[in-house]
Amino acid sequence: MQKLSELNNILFVIVIYKRHISQSETFISLQKCICDLFEQKIDIYIYDNSPIPQDINNNNKINFIYKHDPSNPGVSKAYNQACIEAEKMGKQWILIFDQDSTLPLNFIYTYCNAINEVGHDVNVIAPIIYHKNILISPCRYFLHRGFRLYRIKYGKLIIKGHSLINSGLLIKVKSIKEIGYFDERLFDYSDHDLFLRFSKKNKYIKVIDLAIAHELSVLGIGNNVDDIYRFKKLALSSSHMAKKYSTYYPYLWLSYRAIKLFFVTKKIAYIQEVVKILR
Repeated sequence: MQKLSELNNILFVIVIYKRHISQSETFISLQKCICDLFEQKIDIYIYDNSPIPQDINNNNKINFIYKHDPSNPGVSKAYNQACIEAEKMGKQWILIFDQDSTLPLNFIYTYCNAINEVGHDVNVIAPIIYHKNILISPCRYFLHRGFRLYRIKYGKLIIKGHSLINSGLLIKVKSIKEIGYFDERLFDYSDHDLFLRFSKKNKYIKVIDLAIAHELSVLGIGNNVDDIYRFKKLALSSSHMAKKYSTYYPYLWLSYRAIKLFFVTKKIAYIQEVVKILR
């Protein structure tokens, strides 16, 4: 067993939706990771976007801070509220996740070691994220779209021209405050927006030798009952990004996606949603 002093400076954050925390892959794998912590408790901020609240009890390893928000505003508000809570608790870092990440057993030690290694010029520590064995984060980012990297070097990564997904990021609270927090108007693309703004004040992030498996929900649009509703959220976020950065590229990628979904599902509603946004 090891004692990690850096844990006292981290607020773990998990955003859940229509799932009990005990059934979240993120939480299940996290519990396995904390078994060998020496008489240490971790603080976990649970932001629950589900319609119905759930009962969560503390144990000898975890102190829960639970927030229920049935309005389902997305992850941006959840992460902003977590930043505020972390500051109240005197913590310097938040480690953010949604409910569908599978964490390796050494992930806590790897993050804590990285905190000790980074200099003052690094405010974000990021793992490698895979979706179905495909590297999705970090990614190359241009024309307001992420493009897959086929290889990645560990260590400092120049932020400009790159982006990352939110889940798995260890971020200094003060650095999020400095750029004005996550944009709560974005249900999707809050991560891309964050790093576009982050790159104006920060040059580097640190990429660590840690691989996390993650189910990227936005890639599943077209397979579920609520997909039209989900696509509407995506369309609104695309519109906001286009207006915010004065570019037509988010509209272009949205249209491309709608056409692909139409051919796969034969549902004209996807194209209709794009037409509504473009009016």
